[in-house]
Amino acid sequence: MKKSFWVTLIVTVYLVAYSIMSRAGVPENLLLALFTLWPILVGWMVITVLRDTSRPVQELKENEEWGYQDKDKNTLGTF
Repeated sequence: MKKSFWVTLIVTVYLVAYSIMSRAGVPENLLLALFTLWPILVGWMVITVLRDTSRPVQELKENEEWGYQDKDKNTLGTF
């Protein structure tokens, strides 16, 4: 499977475990250490997902600033 899937799974399990431990009466020193580490893990997850090249992406055409792969730009309308 893709690396981004496993990284997302690991970080999600970590955060769920932290939430459970915070309600289960785990010592505050351990919770503080886990709380300090989670922004690093979330950053690792974001970088891994953004760098994932397993799905090809089309380059934008001329005069397009950004776009959706799954929507036709004519059906989006203007805001």
